[in-house]
Amino acid sequence: MAAMGVAVNCYWNGIVKKEQNDVVYEDAPMIVLPIKVFHGTTYAGLLDKIYAAAAIDRWTFEFNIICRYPISSQEYKPIPKENDEGVELMLEVPSTLKG
Repeated sequence: MAAMGVAVNCYWNGIVKKEQNDVVYEDAPMIVLPIKVFHGTTYAGLLDKIYAAAAIDRWTFEFNIICRYPISSQEYKPIPKENDEGVELMLEVPSTLKG
């Protein structure tokens, strides 16, 4: 059986803003990089994948990972991801949200 992956859109060159029931990413020119992340990926592994996919030198730029986390089917909150547990929870969301 093939490992299950989750599509993750990475945004940068902008600002994360919390609106009434959502999280938006604003500013121009915004850069979006879709990547596929597999369950079991660590925080360090996620950073490695982002740096490699974006062809960015990890010693020149620092990423802050903020997840648009669903609180309900109609509300999202920005949740920083700073460790392996946070990444694990982020990757479980798509499989637990069955509308």
